[in-house]
Amino acid sequence: MTNTNKIITKQERFCFHELKHKSISDMKGTKKDKMNASGHKSKDMLNLYDHSHEVADCVSNISLSSLNII
Repeated sequence: MTNTNKIITKQERFCFHELKHKSISDMKGTKKDKMNASGHKSKDMLNLYDHSHEVADCVSNISLSSLNII
């Protein structure tokens, strides 16, 4: 639904901390890179804002029988 009044709805609102969470989570680089960019001085604080996760490489051509799970 398009809002022609250019006023965001309550569901579309966000605050600075949500923007910071998103920016840190989407940033490419190491934890140290993210700490430097965000200004966090501890890994614990960075971990509160960083919601990214490692992406595993795709595994192809594996037979289920070779995994001995059948």
